[in-house]
Amino acid sequence: MDSGGYGYKINSDGHTLIYQPFIPAIAGKKAFVSSQDAKNIGELVKQRMQTGGNVDVTKEDLKSYGIIGN
Repeated sequence: MDSGGYGYKINSDGHTLIYQPFIPAIAGKKAFVSSQDAKNIGELVKQRMQTGGNVDVTKEDLKSYGIIGN
C-alpha cells in the first residue's frame, strides 16, 4: 500500500470497511514489512468481524504472528 511497506483493506459489498496502512497497536506510523504479515492481521480482523468479536488488534496478536518482539 505505502511505498515503505504494506497494509490491509477489508471490503464488503464493494465498500471499504477498514483501511489500515500501518501496523495497529504500536506507536508511530509503521507499515508491515511483508505482505504476508499484513494479510495475516487483515484476515484476523476479518474473522473477528464475521464472528462478532472485538476487532481491535493488540500487541499480543502481533507477537503471536511474530510481527513484533517482546
